[in-house]
Amino acid sequence: MQSSSILNRGLLLQTTGNRKRTKTDWTSFRTRKWRSTPLILTIDQVRHIGKDIGLSTLRKADEHFKDPANVFLMTKPKLVILYNYMLDLGIATSKTVLRMKQAELARVVVDLLYPGFPVWRARDRAERLFRESHPVRSGLAYDLIPTTDALERDQELLRAPVSPLEEDMHELCLSIPIKPLQEYAKKRVKRKADDKDIRLHLYLWLSKWMTWHPADLTYFSVDSHGKGQWSKDDQELVKQGYRHIDITDKVDWHSVLEKSTEKSTIDIKCDCEAHIKELSVCTVWCKSPLELTGQLYLQSASNQAVRIMENTPRQQQPAIQRQVMDILPSPYASKSDIQQLQTIFDSCFTSVGCSSTQSSSSASENGYNDKNNGEEEELILGDQSISLLDPMLLSRLQYPARGIYCTHASCFDARVFFLCQLSRRVWKCYICNVQYKSIQDLYIDHEMAQALSTYPEDERLVLRNGVLMPADPPSFSCSDSNNATSSVPTPSVVLDDDDDDDDDDDDTDSNKKQRIS
Repeated sequence: MQSSSILNRGLLLQTTGNRKRTKTDWTSFRTRKWRSTPLILTIDQVRHIGKDIGLSTLRKADEHFKDPANVFLMTKPKLVILYNYMLDLGIATSKTVLRMKQAELARVVVDLLYPGFPVWRARDRAERLFRESHPVRSGLAYDLIPTTDALERDQELLRAPVSPLEEDMHELCLSIPIKPLQEYAKKRVKRKADDKDIRLHLYLWLSKWMTWHPADLTYFSVDSHGKGQWSKDDQELVKQGYRHIDITDKVDWHSVLEKSTEKSTIDIKCDCEAHIKELSVCTVWCKSPLELTGQLYLQSASNQAVRIMENTPRQQQPAIQRQVMDILPSPYASKSDIQQLQTIFDSCFTSVGCSSTQSSSSASENGYNDKNNGEEEELILGDQSISLLDPMLLSRLQYPARGIYCTHASCFDARVFFLCQLSRRVWKCYICNVQYKSIQDLYIDHEMAQALSTYPEDERLVLRNGVLMPADPPSFSCSDSNNATSSVPTPSVVLDDDDDDDDDDDDTDSNKKQRIS
């Protein structure tokens, strides 16, 4: 009986494993692996620092540093030990960071150890792990709120209880204290055009684990400014699945600074009839398409640099590590200059390591086109024509990018991609319709970027033997065409004056034809 059940289970697994999606309305989606996080430390350094913070074996230390969220779960003394070790290695340079609070110090350490990795993702995962292991001390579940890389949540400014609705009330009245928002109001009023777009998001909590979805919200009034503050843009964001309410442009920050007292509040009314228990307001960095493009350049550069370091012999890894740290920007420097990030990206491909290591920087060897999923590779015979135009705007590529699971050789412009899909929760490739889980599923194609600078006037190239080159010119020149025209006799033109008369015989038809030479 046991053998038959095992056999049936094996047949079931075999059948479901080989099942293919045949519905046409399903999105082209492939089973994926987690992308490896680029760790700047070598294996010997991981073993050494693991012993210093209480991880006795290399296996424990390796598992600990594979997940950046574990850095946020470390205590302040262990973070200090880790940062001092990074100071000795030259990875960190500033000693004043040690005076920071635990969360800020962990943020700097993650930015140093995992260059280009989204720090907010590590923090959200750490919050989830901490909440699941400490249910009594658990806070609000911000990690369960739908978001994207374009909306990076920074910190919680305030949290306040909400009075329950009475039976005859159909409007929810919210009172937000002004005092915790005064510092933000000063920065918002003095904000310049090139500053970060820091916005305020309001969350209404049904419990500590669940937020209210404002899908049925029809009006939203702040300080009795009317009921027309719930715009179409807010409705579109809610349709995408977001659960926040952006109150940045709905509040008059000048009046907040002028009339603010210790007990002043911002009064909000909306047609929410749910049983809201708490409200919270957080600062969120709304990234522009150009800022996301810069983040993608830094991420691609760090992935390439760490990959070169991993493929280098262990004796040479510290030297490669020093080269990488000299090229990559520090966590204290601004990362908004796209030209500087492009220079860093090119340096990671041309200046780090030896030429033999650089030759392994193609997309397939880097793991970008990972085809180890049991799928057959596509066989392409002959040359493949590659367009240098963005598939959306049909403009020439400036920041060539594509997904790590895309099998096509053509690229799309990263800035145009983020511009068109900035507010969407699900990102899809314009060419193959593959879904991108996050910005980590994208990368900048270095070979395409080099081809764009080498051939600035071409709009289409040919991929021949793995190399991008211009299309072949015509096989004949102008002089050859003139010689060929003079040597070939002029063809005769026959004018047929046949009037489609069936009674005419062949001799009559032949006499009606005139030959002109």
